[in-house]
Amino acid sequence: MELTYEYNLKLTLIKSGMDFTSDSKKYLSMLNESAENYNDKSNGKQIIVNADSLGEKSVILSLSSPVQLEQPGKAIRLFSKYLIDTYEEFHEQVTQGKLFITSEAAMVEGEAIDPESIDDAEFVSAIVRALLNKTSGTSNDYKKNRRTINRMKIIAKQDGLI
Repeated sequence: MELTYEYNLKLTLIKSGMDFTSDSKKYLSMLNESAENYNDKSNGKQIIVNADSLGEKSVILSLSSPVQLEQPGKAIRLFSKYLIDTYEEFHEQVTQGKLFITSEAAMVEGEAIDPESIDDAEFVSAIVRALLNKTSGTSNDYKKNRRTINRMKIIAKQDGLI
């Protein structure tokens, strides 16, 4: 069985002159066509547009790759280039050679999660509660909290925070 790496990327338009929700069917069609073009040319990487995540200025793409990507956001250059070259609406949105600001996103039960929408203080408070909560709840809750804390430790170490 081949291992596949999955990334959820939130693409946010840099300029404010376009609203995806004003004609969501039209923009989804353009985004999906760009994804198909990308998938045909990308050496095993695949993009799927998450239609439910379409906001005024943003959309979440699911990117899968047979190899781990150090900077998944760079993998969407071909996707953006196709939009810019094919559709005047997107061409007009380019600022300093860029169309989108890319950030990582997450999906939970089909719902897109924007990390920027989570308050830092709320996040830190949840971590502290998970670290200090060693006795209450079920054994499964404790194991789940420990797995979560351990994953955060790994990310912090990989990113040089500790």
